[in-house]
Amino acid sequence: MLAVETMQTSYTPGSFAKELASSSHALDTFGCVDVALGLDDDEAGTSLEWRMGNRCDKSVATDPSSLVVTAIVPNEPETLVALADPELVARELEPRRTAFDRVALSLPAGTERVCVSYFNVVTSAATRERQPACFERKRGWILARGRT
Repeated sequence: MLAVETMQTSYTPGSFAKELASSSHALDTFGCVDVALGLDDDEAGTSLEWRMGNRCDKSVATDPSSLVVTAIVPNEPETLVALADPELVARELEPRRTAFDRVALSLPAGTERVCVSYFNVVTSAATRERQPACFERKRGWILARGRT
């Protein structure tokens, strides 16, 4: 697995909702941080993309290594997809900044659904009970409703 890109640029609250299609990205907010997740296919395979935008005037601790990715192949047990990239580490998200990361996923053959648990990515936010963001492979990946 390889993190393709990590960067921080200035952030305008709510811009993820304007920029990203809600049919292909999960959008959520944890305290000061807006989070957007999506899957993308290219010639190298499937990648997980996520963005975090800090709405506040203080730095926020984040931990992308806490992401949990599960692949679902019909009629088979769920498979945990390892995110063993050394760049997936805890880091500070500066005030009014955004971070973008992309990591290649090694999915089992026949994967039709991928679920991402992202609840602990903002370490300082009190998390409420949330369902993972699940994506179905159609013509590309789309946000699915429900885990199964």
